[in-house]
Amino acid sequence: MTTVMVDADCGLCTRLLSLVHPRLTDGDAVRFIGLGTEAASRELGERYDEVIAVDTLVVVEGNRLYLRSAAALRLAGLMRLPWRLLGVFGLVPTPIRDAMYRFVAQRRGWFGPAVACPVDLGSPAT
Repeated sequence: MTTVMVDADCGLCTRLLSLVHPRLTDGDAVRFIGLGTEAASRELGERYDEVIAVDTLVVVEGNRLYLRSAAALRLAGLMRLPWRLLGVFGLVPTPIRDAMYRFVAQRRGWFGPAVACPVDLGSPAT
């Protein structure tokens, strides 16, 4: 099972899920949860505080944790063609990919407020 974690209050993140969710090759094999939820805390365990501090897209597959551009590429890999072809950006060195990821992430307010998400991301952690 693959787990994708996003910021449920982020307009870019919720719009991304609206794009990704209907294009997954096997939507039943992917679980979506919000980063600040109890489910995220349970899933990440002791890594939770580290990941929350980074405030990024997270993909968890088994014991592997993908952050930033690596998470975006893993997510693209779960989608049908032609979206899966975005994996070609894996050829770009990670520091460059992550710099581009951070550039967009720092400007995520440009994408407006969060929209209705196509999946339930869980309740905020208390």
